[in-house]
Amino acid sequence: MRDRWLRDQLCRLRLSRIKKRGTDYLERLRRKYDKGKEAPVEPWEDTNFHLYKVIDRFGFVHENELPSYDSVEEKQKHTEVERTTKWLKMLKSWDKYKNSEKYRPHRVHIGPLLPSAAVVLLVTDAEECLSQSASTEDN
Repeated sequence: MRDRWLRDQLCRLRLSRIKKRGTDYLERLRRKYDKGKEAPVEPWEDTNFHLYKVIDRFGFVHENELPSYDSVEEKQKHTEVERTTKWLKMLKSWDKYKNSEKYRPHRVHIGPLLPSAAVVLLVTDAEECLSQSASTEDN
């Protein structure tokens, strides 16, 4: 009984410390926001931080600074994001789409941003083939 009471007290203490840190952080943010451009900026908050200029959108670090995006690259990026969003929506209700000729393996282009592993498994019916081969091996 006493152990439970002690554990509850420790939880309350931790929660109060977490809340205090959160309110302190929010207060610092408000003060910084009120100062505007005169507020001191941490190096990682600066958009000109060198690390941001050598990492591409896939997370690869390059030795030299990358060129800024042009309109063509921006459009390609937007298209890939739209495709990924579409595929994620379709994966949630795959039973509705799985019999469509449009989503057969020869028609599907798997891009770098796609949830590729899940799409390949579903489109090629790999899981079904694996389960069938496992059941024939058991016999």
